[in-house]
Amino acid sequence: MVLSIPGVFPYQTFPHEAKVSPELWGSLGFDYYFERSKLTPGAVLAYKSPASIKVGDTTNVYREYWDQEVLPAGENPFDILSGKLTLKWDIAPFFVVVSELRYTLDNNRTKFVKASNESGRIRVFEDPNVTNRLGFFLLAQARW
Repeated sequence: MVLSIPGVFPYQTFPHEAKVSPELWGSLGFDYYFERSKLTPGAVLAYKSPASIKVGDTTNVYREYWDQEVLPAGENPFDILSGKLTLKWDIAPFFVVVSELRYTLDNNRTKFVKASNESGRIRVFEDPNVTNRLGFFLLAQARW
């Protein structure tokens, strides 16, 4: 984690009581081309332990320098898991179709809700519908 992230203690060092954790990231992928059918299926698995800084009861999680999350008081960051299945079909030398199915589990997503004691709003973890993300991508490309 660097000090040039906007909003993270600019122009000074981290407080002495801060617990700073670096980002750890890794992925493993493969694909294989079947010449007869002109198909290239593939898969990728990824793991990310996001960078975080904890000062007192407040923990900030940084997925990217522009994408940060403040966790509910006293909580620790979760690891982020992703997987993707890909398929490329070379229909002709000038035409290709590419598709991708992607899944990400990120339990660090939070939201504000009204506090039960009417004292304002508190931060809580998001619903599983938000933390479990599924996406699909389809692209057709022609070259001439």
